[in-house]
Amino acid sequence: MSAKHADRLKGLEAAIEASRAGHDQAARQSFTRGLAHELGPRDITANLVQPGSTDTDMNPADGEFSDVQRSLIPLGRFGAPADVATTVAFLAMCFGVE
Repeated sequence: MSAKHADRLKGLEAAIEASRAGHDQAARQSFTRGLAHELGPRDITANLVQPGSTDTDMNPADGEFSDVQRSLIPLGRFGAPADVATTVAFLAMCFGVE
């Protein structure tokens, strides 16, 4: 296989993975909405935490595609793991989980 064909395969694999990630995200959102509609009348809430680009070892803020990702983020920066943890802790405390 030539290098040109190998590069095309890598691009195709990346596109497939991005498509899967998008479908997974949409499924979680739909599931959470369904739970909210079903459980809301019983005064039970449903929350979903779906952070955007977060600076981790697997997705570093200075990585190969970070400039593109950053351009799509309203704050113009990657989130930190502590941002996500703080949000989850807040939601848990608001609903009596300690």
